[in-house]
Amino acid sequence: MKKQLHALLVLAGAEQGSDPEGTEHLQILGENPKLALLHGASLLNVTVRCKLWSRFSKALQHMPRFTVRLVSQASLKIDGVGTIPALADFQQGRVSADNGNTIGAVSLQYCILLFVFYLITVYSDYAGYPFPTAPPVDPFAKIRVDDCGKTKGCFRYGKPGCNAETCDYFLSYRRIGADVEFELSADTDGWVAVGFSSDKKMGGDDVMACVHDDNGRVRIQHFYNVGQWAKEIQRNPARDEEGVFENNRVTCRFKRPVYVPREETIVDLHLSWYYLFAWGPAIQGSITRHDIDSPPVSERVVSIYKYEDIFMPSAAYQTFSSPFCLLLIVALTFYLLMGTP
Repeated sequence: MKKQLHALLVLAGAEQGSDPEGTEHLQILGENPKLALLHGASLLNVTVRCKLWSRFSKALQHMPRFTVRLVSQASLKIDGVGTIPALADFQQGRVSADNGNTIGAVSLQYCILLFVFYLITVYSDYAGYPFPTAPPVDPFAKIRVDDCGKTKGCFRYGKPGCNAETCDYFLSYRRIGADVEFELSADTDGWVAVGFSSDKKMGGDDVMACVHDDNGRVRIQHFYNVGQWAKEIQRNPARDEEGVFENNRVTCRFKRPVYVPREETIVDLHLSWYYLFAWGPAIQGSITRHDIDSPPVSERVVSIYKYEDIFMPSAAYQTFSSPFCLLLIVALTFYLLMGTP
């Protein structure tokens, strides 16, 4: 169990002073173990914090705050506290009161005495305080396909009955307030994308892509199709981005606004667009040509206000299911059976 630390800072007296530019600051005078604020107010049980410290600033921000107590007629030899080499890491700092207001800038010449004893107190009287660590990363929430056609729209390309983890390509969309949330997944180790087009052809399209880079991260990038070439656009409307590369699949989730200021490379999603679906390899985090010659495209324009669950069989699972194809098959079969006259 961690104990509460109250560091007893025994300092030389302090009084109002000015640096060459005229800024008020505290000066440590050297022998009188009393502490005073600017304008002579007493400093008793006031919590203070060091604002700037080159090596230890991040660690000290997470340390407990320290109570400064007024000490009468106590003596301390500053030379016996700490080691001189530690002073090389010091950068001029500021001392602030518990309410966040600055008491004054501390001069570099005299602040050395304060901060050396400050650090010695931290590491001697409060041994074992853990240094801050990076917060754990939340795991990527699985894409729910049972909501398709109900609370979100979905496109599935691949084997009949496939889901977000087994389709060659999967996309979902749903409105959340003023945003649209997209979920994309594809059987690739490179990138997966969706394009918003006024026709069914590449060229002049707003494209959002999730790219798996060489560091193992999945980044959401914004592109604009110029003919068959995708040009990255620095202005990226995506937010709340998350992505993962698992089981040789790139999967991501992000939001972008429904309405945007008039911009050639960013479409308004409240309008209906054809959706272009594409995926392919990446080289050093840069997308390359997609894997198939004719990437799938929505049969009709898509409205974010209408949720459907649409399945598009990949080439390996396409069948002759149209009435014209069936009629043609029957005619050919009849012709072969009857033979020529």
